[in-house]
Amino acid sequence: MIFGLISLPISIIGAILLRLRKSPGIFICTISLGSLGICFMFEGFLIMIMGPSAIVGALYVLLGISSTRRIRPLNSTSFRAWFNGTSIIDSSELGDEEIMAICPHCSSILAVIPSLLNESDTCPECNGNLVL
Repeated sequence: MIFGLISLPISIIGAILLRLRKSPGIFICTISLGSLGICFMFEGFLIMIMGPSAIVGALYVLLGISSTRRIRPLNSTSFRAWFNGTSIIDSSELGDEEIMAICPHCSSILAVIPSLLNESDTCPECNGNLVL
């Protein structure tokens, strides 16, 4: 209970910093989600073992699992790039008229010139057709 009371203000501060898009927001929210998720799972197991309702305990455990699963998207490079207002792909490496495209079969990132694509062009990774 003391751990929950300590993590509640940290969660509120993290949510405010994340909303304002301040740099420590992701870190504090990651710590907050992890600690609250562990608290929910621990409390759920205690309720299931010693408490009156196994269903309520299982719901607490599921809440803890879903809280900890939300950490991975917060730490992904694409979310961090969006959060910081930067681009993942450095467009200065592209040639004239080239754009970044994704293969529809294997999701490889390719630099292509759209005006030169035809139906016989294939992906260098999976040999799938680039034009469908």
